[in-house]
Amino acid sequence: MTAGQFFRSVRVSCLRVLLGWALDARLDEDLEACFELAADGGAAVMGLPRADLQPGSPADFMLLDGECVPQIVVDVPRRDTVVRAGRAVARDGGLL
Repeated sequence: MTAGQFFRSVRVSCLRVLLGWALDARLDEDLEACFELAADGGAAVMGLPRADLQPGSPADFMLLDGECVPQIVVDVPRRDTVVRAGRAVARDGGLL
């Protein structure tokens, strides 16, 4: 993961929080919509395809500790593991 890619992912995380705040999202459905808008909208803005977990898709994802999507939007937990092209590139807040 390059520094640019890392900072883009941080900006997307910040966007999730700002969307929730700006839209006064309180219900789980609203918070889930903020997450999807930030994730898919962020990818669209950066010219990236929509992420999915299907065979043949790029294995680029991060693992977050949370009970549900709304909690992740509100709490913004630290990324436990970041995987790029199927390989872990960061774990417990540090690059590998």
